[in-house]
Amino acid sequence: MRMILVSIAFVFLFFSAANALSKSVVGTVDYYSVGNRGNWEAIDLVVGNKKYMVYLLGVNIPSPKIVGKVREVGRKVRVSYSRIVSEQGYDGRLVSNRVIEVKR
Repeated sequence: MRMILVSIAFVFLFFSAANALSKSVVGTVDYYSVGNRGNWEAIDLVVGNKKYMVYLLGVNIPSPKIVGKVREVGRKVRVSYSRIVSEQGYDGRLVSNRVIEVKR
């Protein structure tokens, strides 16, 4: 019985630590942009009255896992991110791990 309780405690700690590292928001794609040479891609995400930039592809930026059609304007997407970095002209830039299209 004690071993089962210890195992459940470790599983609980693992999932709570994983949740603390990754947060997520759901918003609407407002704009899709691509660099001149195709070396970066980004979407503007509107969440309520805030606007965030999310890089989908970049030279010095880790690329997130993308599921669905997230490059089309008007799509609802869920962005799992690790932190928000300040970005001029936006409420922030989401450093994303995963970008998923939300099915209607």
